[in-house]
Parts: sequence; C-alpha cells; structure tokens
Amino acid sequence: MSASDMLILSYISAYGLPMLSLLGLILILMTNFKKVKSKLFSKFLTKFEQSYGQAMKRHKEALFAPLDKLESLDWKLRNEGLIRVLEIGVRTGSLCVIPGCDGGRSYQLGERGLSEPSCPLPYGENLKYYPRNSRVTLVDKNIYLQSYFEANPSRISHLKVERFMVSHGDDLRSVPSNSVDVVVATLVLCSAANVGAVLREIRRVLAPGGKYYFMEHVRERSPTSLRMVQLLLSASGLWPAVFDGCHLDRDAARSIERASFKELSYKYVSVEDSSVPLLNLMKSHLIGSATK
Repeated sequence: MSASDMLILSYISAYGLPMLSLLGLILILMTNFKKVKSKLFSKFLTKFEQSYGQAMKRHKEALFAPLDKLESLDWKLRNEGLIRVLEIGVRTGSLCVIPGCDGGRSYQLGERGLSEPSCPLPYGENLKYYPRNSRVTLVDKNIYLQSYFEANPSRISHLKVERFMVSHGDDLRSVPSNSVDVVVATLVLCSAANVGAVLREIRRVLAPGGKYYFMEHVRERSPTSLRMVQLLLSASGLWPAVFDGCHLDRDAARSIERASFKELSYKYVSVEDSSVPLLNLMKSHLIGSATK
C-alpha cells in the first residue's frame, strides 16, 4: 500500500465516522425541518403574535375605519348597501385557534388537515375590522383555510364570505378585473416571491376608484446597525427560513409607489416591545392606502 493510500486511510479512520454522523444529522434536520421548527418556535411565535397584535391594534382600527363609510363602485352592490372586499394572506403562518385560548381548542393546519397543536395564533385577525355589509373573498396559500373557518364559523359570522381561494397574491387570475371595491393585504409583501406581480394583480382586480389598504413592516430607512442586521438576516436566508419566507430588508413604499396607483397615502410608525426583543427587528412599519 502506497504512502498516499495510507494517508487517505488514516483520514477516513480519523474523520470518516464524525463526518458521516454530521451529514446524517443535517439530513435528518432538513427532512424534519418543519416539525423541528414548529416545536422549537411554537411558544415563541405565540408570544410574538400576541404582542404584535396588541401593538398594532390601534393602527389597524385607524386603517380600516374608512370601510364603515365606503360605498361600492358596483351599482348593484351599492343599491343593496354592500361592498366587496378581497383579502390576500388571511394568515400566512400555519397555526390558528378558535377564539379564546382559555379552554378553547386549537388547531394546526398541517399536511393532513386540522390537528391539535400546542399554541394559539389568531387566523383571520383583520376580519373583525370589516363592516357587516362586506362581501368577502379570502385568498391564502393554505389549503385548509376554508376547513378552519367551517370549524370556526363565529370568526366570520358577521360577514358574507363569497369565496375561499387557495392562491398566492401574484395569481388572482380567477378574479375579474375591475370587480373589487377594497383589497386588504397586511404583512404580505415581506414574503411575496414577486412583489411587483402582487401589486399588479391588486391594481387589476380593483375597480376604478377602489382602495388598497396595506400594512407592511419595512427595513430601517437610515443606515443604522439595526438595518445592517436586517440585511444580514435576510440575505443569509435565516429569517426567511424561520418565518415562512419573510424578509426584513424590503422597501414596500418604493414598490407601491412604482405600482401606478392614482393616489397614495401612507405613514411610517415604529412598533417596539421589550418583552419580545425579536419584534424590534421589524419595528418600522408602513401603513396606508392607495387608490386605483
């Protein structure tokens, strides 16, 4: 046996088993990533969502207040005192519950349907802000969205849901052009595969004069250390992997400004919570509306 063969054999003997073990561990983690992530982050995500919901409550109330006085651009709906609303991304996460966690049963929307999970997150949290005269189309990528609301009818009892659509925001082809009074999309652009396509679809389905209401977390506007962290976490893929494709470094205002809406009004707000430090990584928010 040559010296080189002996050297190779010694390397295999010394490092072969550790390397194979490491590769095996990586394969196991990759194969079971969703399950591992769910177990590791379920409690954290519950706290995160609850804190976020409380922090944004007054902003959502102000954002959706104009819906109460809105008149439909469709004469038939207007004569009946109704409006048509389409919401994109009812919730892009995977966990949801029946209202009232105390004693309530929670569900996880998984590959096999509804199952019992460990943590409660609200699904369809914007719906409570819609007026009773709303006729709603709900668009979400989760195939079990309709099953959830059928199991929890109280969450939509004040609304008439015309349709459930399993789709992403960049593919609304089954929705006629110029047919919707209002499009609502909150925390959608941060995880959209094609932001421009989502905005084009929103503009297309809106009737002339229709409103697009948005609320998006955005990157810091000034070159601070926080902005650098946002860029690194997004570019590395770490934050998107944990938070369902979400990016911390997107400039939603610039994207919406380029979408050719007739009117655009927005403001920046800062949301912080010392009890959930990671929430501070997405503290800058863009809130507003655009008119077709």
